[in-house]
This record gives sequence, structure tokens and C-alpha cells, in this order.
Amino acid sequence: MLTSAWLVTLTCVLMGSVCVTATIALLMLSHCYRTTRMIIHARWVGFSAMVMFCLAAVIFPMGFHIEEIGGEPYQLPSSFQVGYSYIFFVLALWMTVVSELFAGKVCLPHF
Repeated sequence: MLTSAWLVTLTCVLMGSVCVTATIALLMLSHCYRTTRMIIHARWVGFSAMVMFCLAAVIFPMGFHIEEIGGEPYQLPSSFQVGYSYIFFVLALWMTVVSELFAGKVCLPHF
């Protein structure tokens, strides 16, 4: 049974994945139909995906207090190590934020 923090994290990751899929679909549709209206929606859905993934990264360590781990929220016991998957998850979040900022700088109209 998952703790409530990890259930919220799972929900955020799943919703973020749906948002990324919707963003890709909207971008492909905007390319096919040559409309800028869908691009605006794709930006907001992509931004929502970034928010969901960042929330997941912040909420996930709150579940470290369970008995099997024996730590405190945001602090693992000294005998535990963080696996590669969590490190890659955090790196992916950073890449998402940086790419969103870069895409916003490049794709937004210049006034």
C-alpha cells in the first residue's frame, strides 16, 4: 500500500505524462492545420506538465517516513542510497524547465 504522498506523486506523474502527450498532439495538429491557436494551448498544456512533474519531485520525498525505509520526510537514513532512477528523474525535471524557458524565449513573438 502506497502512502498518501506517493499516491499524490503517482497522480502528478501520470497527469504530467498525459499533458506531455496532449502537448505533442496539439503541436502536430497545429502543424497540419496551420493554426496558431493550437500552439497557444500546447504551450499552456506543456507548462502544466512541467508543473505536475515539479510537484511530483517535491512531494515524493515526503513518503520517506514509512517503516520499510525508516527515514524522515526529505531525509533518508544514512544506510540508504538514492538510485539512478530518482537522479535521472530530477535531471529530467531540470531539462524540462530549461527547455521550456528556451522554447519560450525562441518561440514567443518578439515585440
